[in-house]
Amino acid sequence: MIGDRLTTLRKHLGFNQIPFAKKIGVSQSAYANYERGVTDIPISLAQKLCIEYQASPAWLLLGEGGMLTNGSGQLVEDAAISVLEVLHEEDIDIKPAKAAQLIRHFFEEMADGNLRGRDEQIRRAKLVF
Repeated sequence: MIGDRLTTLRKHLGFNQIPFAKKIGVSQSAYANYERGVTDIPISLAQKLCIEYQASPAWLLLGEGGMLTNGSGQLVEDAAISVLEVLHEEDIDIKPAKAAQLIRHFFEEMADGNLRGRDEQIRRAKLVF
């Protein structure tokens, strides 16, 4: 259901309903109705979410593929920074090829909205070793 995916996207972006609704230019009640599936999301709003927040149109509208578009350079940078910070903070020394695998894993998990918060990142990084 599109409403469930709207909720997932909003939470992935770190917003509660009211601030997110305001940010995308709709009332909180209208947005809540989109999330609950009471009202269909306007195509113009779906387009805005895809452009401004890199939501994948196939994922948002059909539930297919990953949550975010694959071309998101910022997401790649975020994944790389997260991995490097975790390795540094935990004093983990690994070969570059293993670090690249971990960055790819973080990127895929972040794109799907499954990897949130530093504790989860540290836990996942430690699982690799």
